Amino acid sequence: MVEGVVASGSGSASSWMHLFNPFFGQLLNVTFVHGSLNLELGEPIEWKDPQQFEIGGRSWEFCPITLSEQAIGIAFRGNRQRRDLLEIASPARLRQRLGILQDGAKVRCRLLSGGFLRPAA
Repeated sequence: MVEGVVASGSGSASSWMHLFNPFFGQLLNVTFVHGSLNLELGEPIEWKDPQQFEIGGRSWEFCPITLSEQAIGIAFRGNRQRRDLLEIASPARLRQRLGILQDGAKVRCRLLSGGFLRPAA
């Protein structure tokens, strides 16, 4: 379990959702809302067995995540230099779901193994 602080992002996740949605729609039958929730962790963390997918000509890492035992999502990263940041896509509007209206709120989360995202054999 780790704790992160909600922070505004650059808005770039919205542009990736048009690529992620068809991919994860086929893989998991899920559609993400446009945008992401960003959590700054204060220190780098290692992801346990992240699932790697090539999407949009770029290599990405993904792990399922639970947030405050109230919501689920998929943490993703294309930039492996920011190991102190979690960027999270979800089919739910996470700020609303978690009752977070402002940056600075603390959220406890559990990053799960990317193995849960592997297609069934």
